[in-house]
Amino acid sequence: MKIEEKYFHLERVIWITGLSGSGKTTVADILGHRLSNNEGKKVLRLDGDKMREALKNCDSMSKYDPESRLKNALTYSALAKSLISQFDYIIVSTISMFRDVFSTNREVFNNYFEVYLDVPHSERSSRDPKGLYRCFETESDSGFFAESLKFDIPTEAHFFYSHDVNDTAKDVAQKIEILSHQYFENIFKRC
Repeated sequence: MKIEEKYFHLERVIWITGLSGSGKTTVADILGHRLSNNEGKKVLRLDGDKMREALKNCDSMSKYDPESRLKNALTYSALAKSLISQFDYIIVSTISMFRDVFSTNREVFNNYFEVYLDVPHSERSSRDPKGLYRCFETESDSGFFAESLKFDIPTEAHFFYSHDVNDTAKDVAQKIEILSHQYFENIFKRC
């Protein structure tokens, strides 16, 4: 019997992005549960809000200007890169909508699947889990949104989900699971 066995992991990253209230965290949690429980995969969930909270002692994590948000997003990517060898899947749910982040992710991850959740403002503001849209509508904290509205739509996302009122978060997670499997299998076949 070997004392030390080497385990190989799939090392796949699913990066789910969209604006606040688009359902990133909910969908990512369901997807992680499906991959872990239904498929027996080793999954790590990295959520932008939780990473920001965990890293709050880093100066940029408490700021919302474009430079700080970009720095934070690149930190999330670097964190995922440093942990990927220990997991089959890392599912990242974060706004982090910068071209630099998307291109960096494509360069550093061999198995990268990008998802953009395109949910209309009316739906996002009705969900408003953090109360951000309510603040914006009353203009009590419009400075936050004035800076936060500077973002890049991921034009090369592998899955560009357009909101459908008939879809549940479970439906969206299932679509991501199916499409990402197909994508990763095609990468494997080309190697």
